Amino acid sequence: MEVQKGDRVLVNLAPFIGSVMRSDDSISCEVLDVDGLQVLVRAEPPYRDVSLWVMIDWIDSQPQQKQNLLASV
Repeated sequence: MEVQKGDRVLVNLAPFIGSVMRSDDSISCEVLDVDGLQVLVRAEPPYRDVSLWVMIDWIDSQPQQKQNLLASV
């Protein structure tokens, strides 16, 4: 998945809570920076204002992609 600065993405909850196992939940985030396979994201409201670097593998999807998938069902 290719992401760019300014994109809105859904990030798996696991890196926010320090888990190594994927969660069933995701958090809506804004991409602040991209450095190779790492992405700096900031949680969006209603979540607490938290920014952290995550591996791109933790990005579950982009909200637009999710809406397109749901519309096609």
